[in-house]
Amino acid sequence: MPNRKRTLLASLVLTVAVFLAYGAVWRFDFVRYDDPSHVFDNAHIATGLSGENFRWAFTHFNAGQWLPLTWLSFMLDVSIFGLNPGAMHGVNVLLHATNVLLLFTLLRRMTGKFWHSFAVAALFALHPVNVESVAWITERKNVLSTMFWLLATLAYVRHAERPRAATMALVAVLLACGLMAKAMLVTLPCTLLLLDFWPIARWRTAKWPRLVAEKLPLFALSAVACWLQIRAASSDGLLWAAAGQPPGYGIFCAFANVARYLGLLVFPANLAPMYALPANAPVLLGSLGAAIIAAMLGVGLALRKSTPAVLVGTLWFLGVQVPVSGLVGTGDAVLCDRYLYVPGIGFFIAAVWGVSSLRVSVSPALLRPLAAAAAIAMCALTFAQTRHWRNSFVLFTHAAEVSPDSITAQKNARCALGTALARAGRHTEAIAEFRRILREHPGDAEALLCLGTQLLATGAAQESADILSEAVAQNPADPAAREWLARARTAAGQ
Repeated sequence: MPNRKRTLLASLVLTVAVFLAYGAVWRFDFVRYDDPSHVFDNAHIATGLSGENFRWAFTHFNAGQWLPLTWLSFMLDVSIFGLNPGAMHGVNVLLHATNVLLLFTLLRRMTGKFWHSFAVAALFALHPVNVESVAWITERKNVLSTMFWLLATLAYVRHAERPRAATMALVAVLLACGLMAKAMLVTLPCTLLLLDFWPIARWRTAKWPRLVAEKLPLFALSAVACWLQIRAASSDGLLWAAAGQPPGYGIFCAFANVARYLGLLVFPANLAPMYALPANAPVLLGSLGAAIIAAMLGVGLALRKSTPAVLVGTLWFLGVQVPVSGLVGTGDAVLCDRYLYVPGIGFFIAAVWGVSSLRVSVSPALLRPLAAAAAIAMCALTFAQTRHWRNSFVLFTHAAEVSPDSITAQKNARCALGTALARAGRHTEAIAEFRRILREHPGDAEALLCLGTQLLATGAAQESADILSEAVAQNPADPAAREWLARARTAAGQ
């Protein structure tokens, strides 16, 4: 088959596979897990594009983050589709499919290896661990920023082929756009240096100091993004206080996460949006993670001449996750499936090129059906995993089952149950559920808001106003709490 037709057919297969795996998300609702603050309870986003909302996106922090391009993309969705969760889910899937095709194009162009590139793109497209990044509306930031990551890398490949200031400037612009979608791109300059080793191999024609020097503007952009993210997280009280953690907590968490992430990649079972935060430094699992890192790097170094992709893929996997490794924590988000969206690419590269280097002779008549069966199985697993995201009640019930030790999962599961009872008109039961949550989590802003609205629905206007006043005190920036407080005070004759 001619090369062009083969590429078009492969791209079509990858695209169809993505839409089959994520075919149910168009019917999914918002979930009460960051979607309120990032989308439907955020007045700037829920009213669509406007001059005022555009200015807000670039000049304000929200929910401990600064994501102007992500917020603008949500505003554009609202301007086109209205506040429609199905349409927003669809945009996420389109962005993921775009990333799959960009990754396939990038690897094929850099390496010249068609089937290796296709295998990596297929793993990235269909691995269940990526469901959180695609099926959760709030994680638009992940799929959108990764699109800019891959576009910037493609621009850099062009620069490597024909070095010019204009192409390097394009890389910087695309990096800046990606950083404004999510700060995860801070490690992009490091991955470009990895690609200078393999497969671009610029180190053969240019010295390393020069290769580093030309990327200094990129490192400067990453430094600014880090500063902004730290400021944003600090403004919302999300950064850990180092003095409040056991000795070595962050380091052991970072090492332990490597072991756990490898487990999720190799055996993607019991995936959940939240995992338990270790009460103490995970010394044993952290030591195992450190040993695994040493072994992976040892294998990569041993194969650096014959199969340099193993070393590059390993360093990509380990290096890209450093900003989200747990060394610096935000809330209880230490281990998350979404943190593997970009680092997982490095693991897939190392795995595919590493397996191919074994030179095990397998008949194409056997290999093709095995590959097809594996792809179908992954597609089915991903489709099944997406269904946990169809609404808050299903999501948090699943999270509580999978992560029984996660305080956040248990609390959110009860909030979702209370909300479901409220929607069914069972207000007394809903009130009892929210009171139970507040006994276990005093001062929880979301539970206070839910309890206040339910009390108002039963006619207890004064008690509702008192509860909602506390909800506003806990979270003064929440417009929904203020609105409901105004309603309760009006009902109470105030």
